[in-house]
Amino acid sequence: MIKSGKVRTYDQIFQELPLERQARIKELVRYHQAAMTIRQMRKSLKLSQVALANKMNIKREVIARAESGRHNVTLETLYHIAEATGHRLDIKFV
Repeated sequence: MIKSGKVRTYDQIFQELPLERQARIKELVRYHQAAMTIRQMRKSLKLSQVALANKMNIKREVIARAESGRHNVTLETLYHIAEATGHRLDIKFV
């Protein structure tokens, strides 16, 4: 049985979390956003992970890890992915 009570928004719940937990969640969101972008770029070119890896002269597992969002991908790998997919990696501090 679900108890009735005050409904809270995601933002309210998030703000109640410890700051360290908020920071970790924000970091994971950034990883997943980058991962989704990498996957979308690859799929828009109709490339499999194997085909992109072959084009980059790396193992397929590197592409799989980059697309999972669960691993910290190096800048070098990101630059190579951008180059192999005909894109440019642009990093900004704002």
